Amino acid sequence: MSRTIRGIDDETFREFKAKAQKEGRTIGDAVTEAMSQWLNETKEDVSLDDMDAWDWGEGTEKLSEEHEDELYGETA
Repeated sequence: MSRTIRGIDDETFREFKAKAQKEGRTIGDAVTEAMSQWLNETKEDVSLDDMDAWDWGEGTEKLSEEHEDELYGETA
């Protein structure tokens, strides 16, 4: 089945097409995989680096280090 997709960035499409060709895949197969992956993304895929730090208030600046020392023993 054929589809028409409008509004695709030219440079992005050129890079996508080149990668698909390099891997010996059709554009349709690569687009289908990309769409499936996008649809199956979940909140669990979020990296901790993407999350904002939580301010626990004054006096808790070393809380994480204190817990690590308690769990793993002092390393320093």
